Order: sequence, then C-alpha cells, then structure tokens
Amino acid sequence: MMLLNIFHYFGFNSLTTVTTTADTTKTSTTEKFSGGSLSATTVAGINGSTGSTLSAFNGIRYITVDSTNAYVYAADFYNHRIMRYSTSSTSGTNGVVAAGDSGGGYANTTLFYPWGFGQYQSVSNDLFITSYYGHTVIRWTSDASSGYYIAGVLGASGKTPILVSNPMGIKVDSYLNMYVADSGNSRIQMFCANNQTGITIDGTVVGGSGAAQLNAPRTIVFDSAMNLYVSDRGNSRVQKFYQL
Repeated sequence: MMLLNIFHYFGFNSLTTVTTTADTTKTSTTEKFSGGSLSATTVAGINGSTGSTLSAFNGIRYITVDSTNAYVYAADFYNHRIMRYSTSSTSGTNGVVAAGDSGGGYANTTLFYPWGFGQYQSVSNDLFITSYYGHTVIRWTSDASSGYYIAGVLGASGKTPILVSNPMGIKVDSYLNMYVADSGNSRIQMFCANNQTGITIDGTVVGGSGAAQLNAPRTIVFDSAMNLYVSDRGNSRVQKFYQL
C-alpha cells in the first residue's frame, strides 16, 4: 500500500488518500482520521476497487475540505471530474459531480485529467481546476454544467507567459489571484484575477537543482505569512520561497 497524498485541515480531522492497487497509483478511497486516531474511516470510494460510478474513484490526485467542514472534494483524475462527498459519509456512498463528467475531452463542458484545484470560499465558491493534459486552468461554479478557461490555451503546451505545460498544484488567494505549479516548465506562475498572462514568481523555464530552480514542481501551499512551499518532485525536496 502506498501513501499518495496527505491533507491537513487545521482545526479539523486530517484526511488521507491511499492507493489500494499494487501496480498503479490509481487511488480508490478517501480516508478520515479523527482526533489523532491511527484507525481511519472511509468516507468516499470503495476499498480495493476503482470505477466510474458516483461511489467510486479512479486515480485521486488532490483532496480538500470546504471552509464549513461539511464536504470533502476530490480530483478524480482518470474519471475527468471533481467529486464532492459529505465528510460524514461512508464507503460506497454516492457523491455529487461538482465539475466535469466521466468522459473527458477538449471542451469547457468537461475536464481533461484534473490534477489540482483551488477555492477561496469567503470570496467565491467557484473551483479553479488545473487540467493536466489540457494544459489549462478552468474556473467552474460547483454543480454547473460548464466552466470557462482562465489560463493556458486548450491543448497547447508551451513556455510563453500565456501558456502552461502539465499544470498540477494550484492555490487561490483572497483577491482570486492564482498560483499554479507549471510542472512541465519547472516554474510557479501567478495569474492575477481576470488576467491570462502569467508572471513567473519562482523557478525558471529550464529545470534544475539550484536554489532558485525547480524541477517538475507538483504541490504548492502558503503559510499565514504568505511564504510559499513547493514540492519539488524532480529534486526530491521541498523548497521555501519567502513572501512575495
């Protein structure tokens, strides 16, 4: 069993996704650990089983809990959708498709291998979702039938300020500025609200192992002082970049 992703929501229970298939990283459950307990409760998915039904996952890439602690959202990578479940649900419970569908494709009515997503609920309930193979970020109102592209060009990977390549992690601030782990370009791009031209804030287009470089960054997170932490996958390290 391989640990794929751990999410800590301060003031709430920690949530962990675990893989249950030996030959792939197609995660199939979301687990809930309460009050420091080492025993988990499955709140979404079916242990040992992948699928495309509303009760199953096929390759979870990211999870988060909303600000009310009522719902957990999961990026269901191979099913091309974002799923929403109650934090009190149990294994096999049907979730709700918050964005996308199980088909995938190059259209704003679906997602194409969603990897990460961000949200700033006190400002907007919209989801800001990275499309790994679509090379875009799409903004989607939860439960809507379509979204609209706010960064990147659909199906076009590139290095210019208006393009991204295999975007992964994403964070959104209170001004709805976006910070995107542009994995294929080994950089972190900032997109100001309503602006599709990115600004490189960390890393360079050429990946490397120097202190100012990244190599296939995956996950990003800010602390309360707005220092940025990046999981630098290609260099097997976590990099801290001080307040912008």
